[in-house]
Amino acid sequence: TQSGDIILKRILKPSHQTVHDHREIAAALADIARTLRNNDCKVDPRILLRLNTIVGQLDPRFALSDFQMLTSFKANQTENMTEAERDADVCSDEESTSSRGGYPFYLQNEPPACFSRDKKRPISELITILINNVDKDSRSFPDRLEIILEGIRRFHQFLPVHVADVNITYEHKIYSYAKRDGRIQIINVDPKLVLTPGVIWNRLVRDVVTPYVLVARDLSHFNYFSRLERQIYMISISEYVGIAGGAFRNLTGHWRVGCYQTEIKNYFLRIVEGYKHSAYGCMFCDHLEGPFVARTSVIQDIPFSQEMPADVLFNDWFLRVKQENYLAVNCPDVMYFTQGRSNFHEQNHQKQSSWLSLARHWEINRIFVPPNIIYLFSCKEVGLSCKATKRRKQHLLPSCCLVQLARAWKTLDEFATKYGITYELDSGTMLGAVKLKSQLPWDFDAHVHFDSREYPTFYKKQKFFNSKGLKLKSFIPENKGHFQKYGRQILSIQMSGF
Repeated sequence: TQSGDIILKRILKPSHQTVHDHREIAAALADIARTLRNNDCKVDPRILLRLNTIVGQLDPRFALSDFQMLTSFKANQTENMTEAERDADVCSDEESTSSRGGYPFYLQNEPPACFSRDKKRPISELITILINNVDKDSRSFPDRLEIILEGIRRFHQFLPVHVADVNITYEHKIYSYAKRDGRIQIINVDPKLVLTPGVIWNRLVRDVVTPYVLVARDLSHFNYFSRLERQIYMISISEYVGIAGGAFRNLTGHWRVGCYQTEIKNYFLRIVEGYKHSAYGCMFCDHLEGPFVARTSVIQDIPFSQEMPADVLFNDWFLRVKQENYLAVNCPDVMYFTQGRSNFHEQNHQKQSSWLSLARHWEINRIFVPPNIIYLFSCKEVGLSCKATKRRKQHLLPSCCLVQLARAWKTLDEFATKYGITYELDSGTMLGAVKLKSQLPWDFDAHVHFDSREYPTFYKKQKFFNSKGLKLKSFIPENKGHFQKYGRQILSIQMSGF
């Protein structure tokens, strides 16, 4: 409260703000950030990131460090980075970290050195690799899987691997390879389940006993650059971070970072490539496009949808992860090699159908995806109702309802022009027209004034509106001054005579 009072006094200061004022505001905001971070209540960490960015812009001296932003308040009670590093699930050998100066730039961010070799857990006890071939037409997957497994065993000899596929038969040599290895579990999937890949991913997670999993979607082969320890470290030092991924390369050699920000506002999902905040050389993202490491508990608590098609399965999952206030990071010095499939950057009828499934689930009627693709859906397609009783509870009108209302306005204007009727906008309708050049998004009806002597014209010419899918109701012969205009699902336009 005291910090809030300081901020208000400085922001509302009538005279020109000075550097001293900015310093006081920065100090007060930093105090609020620390209080929120140390609070027993679970605060959305994105609020802390935005707050810390503002503090850094006002006065960098008061901004929290990367360590302070990421680690939990329990680890920060001593404000000693060493304590958090001791609790991390992974660490590096002293020999490897001592020679880090000669590494390439992309290998600089290894986990800190181990304080005791006895405490270093083998990575085979930490992470399980999940491989799911969701393409039932890919007959080459068993051969590609052999390449992937050989790469995994080259760098991590005892790492558990769970594989799901529809094309691997018991006669295939992969089965004998898995049997000899003893740490590879192969699940032969019913081809009917491929239509709902979320079921398969959930099945793969079910038998996992390690605290982390690598969701190796679309992987083509595995090598050292996957840097599993780097991703595990980023997750293990923070109670906020649940997922860590990296850049990925397709079969033609093109690299992508695959970090996106997502936002749902007023029934509109916007997906934008890029990042706003970073720490420890990693970017905070709402959606990761490539393979990623996740806490097993996060995927078990937030399972994949069993209804979503493969194209938008991870879009739906990452939206729900964000809803549960978990952070995802993308470390571009982690590099995966993939087949190169993308949820974005292409548009076709199948994609339209897949995005419609996502729109129905989240009750959104517009979706923007990179680079510049917009999917528009009607209220009927998405299952949104424009009825006033429904909209009063949700406060805002979807744009598809505004489109229907705009058509009703156009019909009214055409009628008035044809029969020489003058009308005026009133109340919130006039305010929306002047301020927004549109209907107020929270106004669930419209108000129009007209000359009451034109009342019989509306009454006698109702067929004009009926032909446009509209109906005129509540005509009262004794009081020739008020009626309503309705559409199939449209909110009403209140017509009042004067």
